[in-house]
Amino acid sequence: MKKRKVIFIFKQGKVLLSTDFSKRAEKLTDTLVELKNVGMEEVVILQVLNVDFNIPQAVDYSKKADKKLLERSREKAEEMGLEATVEVKVGETEQQIVKTAEEENCDLILMGSHGGGTIKNILLGSTTHNVIRKTKIPVLIEKYEEIQGGDLTAVSNKKFDDILLPIDFSDSTNQILDIVEKMNVPSEKITLISIIERSDSLEELKEKKEKVKSKLEQVQAKLVAQDIDIKYEIEVRHGEPADNIVEIAEEKENNLIIMPTRGQGSIKELLIGSTAEQVAKKSPIPVLLVPDNRK
Repeated sequence: MKKRKVIFIFKQGKVLLSTDFSKRAEKLTDTLVELKNVGMEEVVILQVLNVDFNIPQAVDYSKKADKKLLERSREKAEEMGLEATVEVKVGETEQQIVKTAEEENCDLILMGSHGGGTIKNILLGSTTHNVIRKTKIPVLIEKYEEIQGGDLTAVSNKKFDDILLPIDFSDSTNQILDIVEKMNVPSEKITLISIIERSDSLEELKEKKEKVKSKLEQVQAKLVAQDIDIKYEIEVRHGEPADNIVEIAEEKENNLIIMPTRGQGSIKELLIGSTAEQVAKKSPIPVLLVPDNRK
């Protein structure tokens, strides 16, 4: 088997990074190095100003917004070998993130999280939650841990080396598998997991586990057929999906979870959508959420 040429996991190789220039926001910039290593070529650095448009000075203020810091960020990205542009927008943070990512034809939004919630100095309150629900663009949620002196460091700087894929055999997870087949990143291990939420008896649970394991083995065989030098593991669990996914990620010491989210307004979104959001919130490792954009 062989490792194929590395290309970015999505079409454009273009990422949106939202910043307020805090120390914690600067940590997100470090992630650009890793994304470049898997084929990213361009970054859009966005600053959103929550300025009331009813204030006469709002537009003028936006034009003067931290131009030196924006240029410094752009130069840093260019030093990494990336093409970089900067944008300043005025309005609600999550709305501007979603809108700008679409206008710029980005195919990934990079956001940060620390502990049980979003980095407050970067994106306040429910911003990440709202972006996940509203965007049609994949969102990579970086995870951090505190080190000595109160500084933060990324939990993993080799996310794509060890991937956890929760599979429920829906069309949404089939879309994720299609992406994994095409993304060509130099992964070393992929863990395929499936969670059985309920069963009426131990005998029924045993039968379900055997069937699910067999289906996961079929998925594994399809991926192996792509002739990529990757180790695969299979895990079947019983219980609450989000908690099991997080628990397995900790046990297996995976570096990244890739999950689908369903479109806003979908009845099924109440099931897997909430699971994806809970995993994004609880997971100690980075999470890549991919919207189901099938027509």
